[in-house]
Amino acid sequence: MTDMPEPDRKFEQWFDALCSGLPSRQAPAALQAQVLEELALRARRGWWRRSFTHWPPAARIAFACLCTGLIGLLLGGDDWTALALRAWHDSTAWSLPSAGRTLTLLSVGADLLTVLSHAIPASWLHAALAAGGALYAALFALGAAAYRTLYLTSPHAR
Repeated sequence: MTDMPEPDRKFEQWFDALCSGLPSRQAPAALQAQVLEELALRARRGWWRRSFTHWPPAARIAFACLCTGLIGLLLGGDDWTALALRAWHDSTAWSLPSAGRTLTLLSVGADLLTVLSHAIPASWLHAALAAGGALYAALFALGAAAYRTLYLTSPHAR
């Protein structure tokens, strides 16, 4: 704050002195009750309804392992996935008609992914992943540049 112009510094000191003499204001009783009720509601909420950072460590690890396994199946296990879905569909464990239709749809989707994965060259997939990563990095860089331009160089930030 030492590089602030003199008129701005005087105004800041005057405004600070003016505001420091004011009494603290209480929130209306209805608003206080609503805020306390919402805080109590959020405290009672289950861990699975909170953000990922509030999950127990075991649940976070299990979720990360599950996601990693699913990604591995989607990227590398195309033939195995189709065979597993077919075996699952043909098993007698699924007696509900809607479950059979759902598994048939999943099996057709797995077959389609298998055909597409054999039709598209691996170098194209790697190039698409690299392009997506580059675009994501560019978006992050543009967001950081916009933040620096709009908020860190504005006259209100000083």
